Amino acid sequence: MIDLTINDEMLKVLASMKGKTLKSIEGQYYRKWEHFSEIVRFNLGQFAVEAVCDYVPVKWFWNSDHLISDEGSAFFFHKNDLKKRNYPKGWQVVQFLKDEKISEIVLVRDLIKNNHGDEILLDSGFVLRTSEKVYNFSLGSLGNTNIYFKETDRIDMAYTVKDARIDCSDPERGLLTTVKRDYIFL
Repeated sequence: MIDLTINDEMLKVLASMKGKTLKSIEGQYYRKWEHFSEIVRFNLGQFAVEAVCDYVPVKWFWNSDHLISDEGSAFFFHKNDLKKRNYPKGWQVVQFLKDEKISEIVLVRDLIKNNHGDEILLDSGFVLRTSEKVYNFSLGSLGNTNIYFKETDRIDMAYTVKDARIDCSDPERGLLTTVKRDYIFL
């Protein structure tokens, strides 16, 4: 099984946001496509948490007759002090001011299986809920590092179960996929 989930230490970092006041959300944001580039920073008053989406090397048979080396997307979480973050040169960073207390954090986890015996366990997104809004952050696919963002009144992942199934299927080659989505409340 390919494990693209966050580890226990990062789970603690994500959970540490519960009960804190979300002062702002920042990063390089593309409004037209509703996503951040690789990094989203949550400023929480006394500290900041950064969600980073990056590539992880994987080896799988997915869609092939032999084991192939590839990359999959995964989330990483880091706790930082409140010093200003240095972003890559040329990034146009925006900041969404919020000042809302985080009441709930939800991790969205998918178990993806195909009819060739391959399995992926993937944290495909996470949710921050306040009394005012629900902030949804998700992958766009297994093969990019954008973090898609939706501000709604309910859990609404940009990366749907249907998207995951399409990403990992190839009907022409007989590769069929199932996806089981779980919501883990921290």
